[in-house]
Amino acid sequence: MPVTLLKDELLYSAIVRQYHLSSELSWRCFLSTLFGNSCNRVSLLLPQNINNASESFNITSHELITNHSILPYFKTFSYTEKYLNNKAKLLNEDQINLFHVFGINNGILFNKKYCTMCIESDIKMHGVAYWHRSHHLPFVTCCAEHNLCLIASKHPPKNCKTTQAWLPFTEKTVTTHSGKFELSFSKLSRDILNSNFIFDPVKTKKLLFSEMQNLKLTRGFFLDRDKVRIYIESTINDCSPTFFKWVLSITQKAINSVAGKKEIKNYAFFLFWISVLYSDIHTFKKEYDMFNSKKNNSPTSTPICKSTIISSFISNTHSARKTAEELGVSPNYILNTVKAAGLAVSLRPKKITLSMKQQIQSELRAGKKTQEIAKKFNLSTGSIEQILTQNPSIKKHRLEIRQKEKLKRRQSERLKITRYLNKYKNSSRSDVKRVCRISYYWLYKHDREWLSSTLPDKLKRYPRKDQVNWKKRDTEYKKKLLAIVKNCMAIEPPRRITIEWLAKELGTGSALKNQLHNLPLTESYINNVRETVDIFQVRRIAWAIEKIKENNSTVNRHQVSKLTTISNLRALAEEYLNSQVN
Repeated sequence: MPVTLLKDELLYSAIVRQYHLSSELSWRCFLSTLFGNSCNRVSLLLPQNINNASESFNITSHELITNHSILPYFKTFSYTEKYLNNKAKLLNEDQINLFHVFGINNGILFNKKYCTMCIESDIKMHGVAYWHRSHHLPFVTCCAEHNLCLIASKHPPKNCKTTQAWLPFTEKTVTTHSGKFELSFSKLSRDILNSNFIFDPVKTKKLLFSEMQNLKLTRGFFLDRDKVRIYIESTINDCSPTFFKWVLSITQKAINSVAGKKEIKNYAFFLFWISVLYSDIHTFKKEYDMFNSKKNNSPTSTPICKSTIISSFISNTHSARKTAEELGVSPNYILNTVKAAGLAVSLRPKKITLSMKQQIQSELRAGKKTQEIAKKFNLSTGSIEQILTQNPSIKKHRLEIRQKEKLKRRQSERLKITRYLNKYKNSSRSDVKRVCRISYYWLYKHDREWLSSTLPDKLKRYPRKDQVNWKKRDTEYKKKLLAIVKNCMAIEPPRRITIEWLAKELGTGSALKNQLHNLPLTESYINNVRETVDIFQVRRIAWAIEKIKENNSTVNRHQVSKLTTISNLRALAEEYLNSQVN
């Protein structure tokens, strides 16, 4: 008799329940008998063998996909044709790669999750706990009904028939309440799963982008990454770190395609921003309808007022690019509007005239910087550099000017250092470095030999006095180690004496190993006491044989290995054991 599928239950959960009620022990054999083929695995979220499963559970294929898989979750923000194609693939028993089709990482989805309160209510109502669809939606971390964080079930219970299929069970885990935003996100995901709303992804993207523009999260035609990150941190500050990482990752992946023509595959991005901007799906539906009705009624979008463009252009020091970024339009639109208003627009010359070239060459001969010349003639620095490379004589002349300037600078910086040293004869190198900071660093870079010969001699560094009485510490350590080793010999079963274990018992950690060169008595004692693996195995075997003899039992290898719990005996221990047993 097949089990009846319960509300919000995954098909995988019903198959597992049927398996636990059957007398079949092997999971693979059960699947092959249930589906009538060599099926050896079942998908958690998107069911396979739909036709066979519908016959086994007396339910239509359409109902299985709609009510007992997570495929309807992706219907809301995807093209209808794309959704129907993927549904047909499931009916044809083809596998769907969720990552390529919907942009969801498989590792996020295929972790079994449950709510402790849901388990209790399921057992009261149906007599059995089962896996819920709403708990396994992408990026959902809490139960939308009970406001409890979901627990990942990684290991089956102890009395389970197989490690491949199990139902949720109560564990001794501390359940915590989730944050407000995680709860609203979970409720929105559940409503999307159970609703019949269909939103065009391109129109949804445009609506969200316009709202982000109102929040000043955009920069021109793109989202500003830094502003978006700050806004997310301020909005969902009460959520868990894993949820915050997920949100940031999906936003970063979709951030460049929001205003562009690319399709956003990751639908969790839509859900996140809808829950931030609108809180629930019904409010978003109203805004979506209003946005599309406005767009359909008006053939063109409302243009920006010309006075706003002109005032912004003047305030931005006649920069078309800055004005375009501020108002969210193209720079060409700003330039055309400003020209039509009769304002003067200073553009970079597209061609350098002969007279301009001569003026630039005279400026270059005077030794002025290329950046200053470019700013004066409203050209790029690359154009000035190109003219300079075409005139090697000017380049050589500019190099001579630089050398003369460098020589003057060297003399002036040297003079500052010498004046200071003559005034303060007892000053040190650090004093010169602190007071004449600019001169010191310039000469250190360009005239290091003169600087090192002129500065006062370095102060002598006296060795630091040793503040530790190593002899006293050596004797103290040895006394403590004697007591530790004496107590160790009384421990049953025996444990191996190593330098690491002695340091741990002594309370010094790794410092003991590093300080042994200052502790000769301690070092010699440790070398005498520490055990190799062979010697320790022999000592442990001797202890085991003594225990067996105390119980008046015959000594054999089985009893010795049982007491010693040594799996691999070394050659010395094997030889000792053979001699004792024989």
